[in-house]
Amino acid sequence: LSLEQDRFQKRLNSNLLALYQLGRTFSPGVADSIQLYFTDRRRDNYVSFTGDVESQREKIKGGKNTLHYRLGRGTNLNLTTFLEFKNVDLLHSGESLVERRRKRNDQRLSNDLGLERQKNRWVSQFALSHVLLDQRYDLNVTNADRPFSSRTAFITPDNSSSRLMMTSLIRGPVTRHDSLSAYFSITKFRYDTPDTTNFDDRDELRVNSRLVYAHRFSSELTVEWLAALNLYHMVYIFGERSADNNWNRILLLRPLITFRPAEWFQLNQSFEVLANYVDYDFEQSFVSARSFVFRKFALNDSLRLQIMPRSTLLFDYQLQLEENGQFNWDEWSERIVGTRSKQWLHTYWQYAVGNRTRISAGFAVYKRDEWKYTSSALGSILKEATGDYISYGPVFNFYYQSAGNLRIHFDSTRYKVETTGQRTYYVNTIELGLKWFF
Repeated sequence: LSLEQDRFQKRLNSNLLALYQLGRTFSPGVADSIQLYFTDRRRDNYVSFTGDVESQREKIKGGKNTLHYRLGRGTNLNLTTFLEFKNVDLLHSGESLVERRRKRNDQRLSNDLGLERQKNRWVSQFALSHVLLDQRYDLNVTNADRPFSSRTAFITPDNSSSRLMMTSLIRGPVTRHDSLSAYFSITKFRYDTPDTTNFDDRDELRVNSRLVYAHRFSSELTVEWLAALNLYHMVYIFGERSADNNWNRILLLRPLITFRPAEWFQLNQSFEVLANYVDYDFEQSFVSARSFVFRKFALNDSLRLQIMPRSTLLFDYQLQLEENGQFNWDEWSERIVGTRSKQWLHTYWQYAVGNRTRISAGFAVYKRDEWKYTSSALGSILKEATGDYISYGPVFNFYYQSAGNLRIHFDSTRYKVETTGQRTYYVNTIELGLKWFF
C-alpha cells in the first residue's frame, strides 16, 4: 500500500497504489500466482492566467493470473490472463470557466501463451497473444484545446479493437564458430467504431522477420550479417476511405565487422542498406502518384586505441545517404524528389584517474547537405541544392564514481552552427547528473 500527496493552494496531486499478490509453487517448475491491484492518480494543472484549473483523475483496477508449468526437461509453458478497467475523468473549474466534465472508460482483456524449449545450447520460443480493448467516451463539450487534456486523446470516438499475434524465435550455435538467430511474427489487428459517420474501421496485417548470422574467424575477427523484412498491409472497411489502403514494405541488410588484434586496438565497422516502399492499392484514381519510396545507406566506423595504460583515443565516423521519391510498383520505377547527405565525426581523448574517475575531451562535427529534383519543360531532371547545415565544436565529459553509492557525470559542448540563409550562431549545452544507488 502506497500513498503520496502534494497539496498546493488550489491544486492537489496524489498517487494511491494498493496491491495484493498470492503465489504458490506446487513442484519444481510448476507455479501459479494471482495479482490484484488498484490505483488512484490525480493531477491538477493551471490552464489560464486567471487561475483556472484542469484536474485529471485516473482510476485503474485489474488482476492478472500467471501459470508456469514444466512440460518436460528443458520445456516450459507459461499462461497469463490479464483483465483491467480504467476510468479517466477531466474536470475544469475556475473563475472564467464553467465546470465541465469529460470521461473515458477503457476495458482490456488479454490472454498470452508462451512455450520455451532449451536443448543442446539451442533456445526456441513460441508465443501466442490475444488482446481485446474497448474504449467509451462521455464528452459534454467538443472543445479539447486544453494543453494537458489533449494528451489523453479525448476526441477519439468510441471504439473496439482486437489483436491476435503469433511470434517465434530460435537461436543457438550452428558450429563452434557459427551462430544463428531467427525471429518471425505475424499480427492481425482489427479496429471498429460504432459511429456510422466514422469511416476509420480497418484491418491490418503485420509481418516481421529477422535473421542474424555470425561467424567467428578467430578470437580477433568476427563478422555478423543481419537481414530483416517487415510487411504491413492496411485495409479500410468502408469505401469512403478505401483509397488509403496500402502496403508498406521495409527491407534491411546490415553486415558488422569487429576486429580486435590486440588489447589496445579495436575496430568496429558496419554497413546498412534500408529500403521502405509504400504502395497504395488504388493509385490510378489520383492524378499525381501517392506511393513513395525511401532509401538509406549508412556507414559506421569506430576505432579505439589504448595508447597508454590510462589514455585512450576514440574515433567515430558515420555517413548516411538518404533518398526520397515517388514510386510506381507495377513498373518498379522511381522519380527522385530529394536526396540528403549526413555526416558525423567525433574524436575523443579519454584519461582515467584511478579506477573511479574518467575525463574526456574531444571535437565533434555534424554536416548535412540537401538537394531537390525537378522536371524541366523538356522532361530532363534538374538537381538543385536546397541548403546545407554544419555544426562543430569542442566536447568535454567528466565521470566520477565514489567508493560508496554516488555517481556524478558532467557533459558540456559548444557548437558553432552555420546554415544556408541564416546568421552563424552558437549552441551551448551543459548537463550535470548525480545518482545515488541504494
